[in-house]
Amino acid sequence: MLHDHPPAQTRPCRLAVLANSRHVAEVFGREHRNVLQAIDRIDCSEEFNALNFKRVEYLDAKGETRRAYDMTKDGFTFLVMGFTGATAARKAR
Repeated sequence: MLHDHPPAQTRPCRLAVLANSRHVAEVFGREHRNVLQAIDRIDCSEEFNALNFKRVEYLDAKGETRRAYDMTKDGFTFLVMGFTGATAARKAR
């Protein structure tokens, strides 16, 4: 799936709430590459990964294809549990 470069945002999809890794980076004040590393390092089952993280592509400001992830609420919660601070505590609820 190829996305244009509009700002990333959380959006509903069927019954699952999806967040995008670019939006997570923006909200938590992190570089997107660091969020991608955190997703790559998540210690969970392949089944959990497949159900809760979907790799997508988008075009960056230079027109280059980059990877990102859409995630369910469960995937988002699992990801931000590894983050620290007040923002992580509020967003994981």
